[in-house]
Amino acid sequence: MKFLRLNSKVILAPMAGITNLPFRLLCLEYGAAAVFTEMVSADALAMGNRNSFSLAQTDALEKPVGLQLFSSNADNLVKAAEMMQKDFDFIDINMGCSVAKVLKQQAGAYLLKNPARVAQIITKVSDAIDIPLTVKIRSGFNSVNAVEIAQIAENNGAAALTIHPRTAMQGFSGDADWDIIKKVKENIDIPIIGNGDIKDAPDAARMLDKTGCDYIMIGRAARGNPFIFRQVNEYLDDGKIIAQTNAQKIADFMRYFELAEKFNLMSLNDIKTKAQQFTRTLPDSCRLRREIAALNDIKKIKELITELN
Repeated sequence: MKFLRLNSKVILAPMAGITNLPFRLLCLEYGAAAVFTEMVSADALAMGNRNSFSLAQTDALEKPVGLQLFSSNADNLVKAAEMMQKDFDFIDINMGCSVAKVLKQQAGAYLLKNPARVAQIITKVSDAIDIPLTVKIRSGFNSVNAVEIAQIAENNGAAALTIHPRTAMQGFSGDADWDIIKKVKENIDIPIIGNGDIKDAPDAARMLDKTGCDYIMIGRAARGNPFIFRQVNEYLDDGKIIAQTNAQKIADFMRYFELAEKFNLMSLNDIKTKAQQFTRTLPDSCRLRREIAALNDIKKIKELITELN
């Protein structure tokens, strides 16, 4: 099944604790071509875990959106994907996460050590669902085998592939090797989404130019900064770098707050974290972060940010 036709080149990466429904909607409002849920355990969904279903909360307003799943169990991935596909535009399997607790389950990037297992999982899930299946990988586990894994993904039913060009053992150390993205693009025909070390709009343009990838995915640079999607789109369209005012940054947090309230996703820890992330580039932000950290009331956090205008 073919991947979606997206209306821009820039996609929001799945990020644990960050890419909940309100944040994803805000990124779509700023021009993200597609968004992903944070990584959700297919094992937990298959067992009916309520908390995992909450991580996969979506809304009809949110289009296009993909559900990212992880597991080493092909049957649980199939069950979770079949169960959830009606609410999503595509399903993504994470084969790139290098977090220890995921690797201990022989999931995420651990799967890159076993190409036959990769083929089995992708075949089973792609055959079971009626929407596109995508896969997110790293360049390898402790050695590079990205081209081999990408070819396996394509040959077994993946509609698109995202690659972060560091090995699992590298984590986020060193530089992302964009030449690996280029090699993968040269060797397969399905759309390639490049990810890694895109900090701003010129970086996005450089990755597209250097690698020939079809789309780029932004993760860490989008935290507290959904405006980056508008910046990238503007830069790709006309080469202009647009800046965001401090008032607009505050307004973005208030919009996030409004959406979190609307979808009943308010929590003290999340609002604290988002308040600190959305205001991190404001004047005297270190003092502001300390003040936010000391507050234990959601309304007081909102009042503090409101008073910055």
